[in-house]
Amino acid sequence: MKFLRIQMGTKLEIRGCDWDLPSECFRLKTKSGIHILVVEDEPMIGMLIEDMLVEIGCKNIETAVSIDSALKYLANARTDFAILDVNLSGAHSYPVAAELRSRKIPFVFVSGYDAGSLDAAYSDVHILQKPFRIGDLDSAIDLALAPSSFHGTIETREND
Repeated sequence: MKFLRIQMGTKLEIRGCDWDLPSECFRLKTKSGIHILVVEDEPMIGMLIEDMLVEIGCKNIETAVSIDSALKYLANARTDFAILDVNLSGAHSYPVAAELRSRKIPFVFVSGYDAGSLDAAYSDVHILQKPFRIGDLDSAIDLALAPSSFHGTIETREND
């Protein structure tokens, strides 16, 4: 009997599999080991997002309050994932998004506006509508960090 089961989240289980899977299927990170950049200009909202991240197990969190400070941070520090407020004191965070995309660093947007207000170049990026729940943030991180060829759960059974 051959059995393959991959489940995203905190659990990864693979049994009796002789399939040649791409290596990115095995590069799953726990949230405690990822380095997260939060780009948010409102201090209270930034602290709330940080608290949510800590609650779901994240330990390496940095906050930037402007486009310039975010770009400086990205130039000098490791970042595995980012959360970007779309509107930073009247300016769009698209320069930060462009830098993240060029480095292949996954990110999500957060905004008080609807997804229709997002620049078309970023229509493929998940947007969390403010206010959002901790479960929404947790799911958005899981989805963004999942290998591009895999989103969700795969379960296959084959009898010999």
